[in-house]
Amino acid sequence: MPARDLDSDFERLLVSFSAPERLDGAREIVKRAGRDSCALGLADLLDPDDEGLAAKEALPENTASFLLARVGELVVLELLSGPSAATYVFRGTPAAIGCDLAGIHFRRRGLSLTGAEANGPSGRPYRLALRRLEPLKRLRAATAARVIHDEGWGEALSRAIA
Repeated sequence: MPARDLDSDFERLLVSFSAPERLDGAREIVKRAGRDSCALGLADLLDPDDEGLAAKEALPENTASFLLARVGELVVLELLSGPSAATYVFRGTPAAIGCDLAGIHFRRRGLSLTGAEANGPSGRPYRLALRRLEPLKRLRAATAARVIHDEGWGEALSRAIA
């Protein structure tokens, strides 16, 4: 849901849908993108992680919340709650990226594989999807950066969207 359609509820929902560990980062992304270039969403996870980050307000089981933000020519995906995941930066439009993310049901493992990993033993379970699943192929081709959540996240994000 685009932030402009949420009016004053955007900030409340951002806080409610975010795990406490992700809220400051989400606000930083919103600040860089501008509120009107952001959207919030919920996704049903078909392959949930064993452990994930809980939103401030409880979401249905196996549901993740996310922020999509357009920053210049880039689209930033931040999972606000649910599985632990990196921040992804894509080239493209929010509509196209969001459609392709929905097409892979927000499964990120295929996105996170390096070329060497994809061709090695850890990529074996994903090889067919990597070759045949068009949304995954488009997202991998559009990936500009994958920013790991650690103490250097803010600096790494700045470099990725510069």
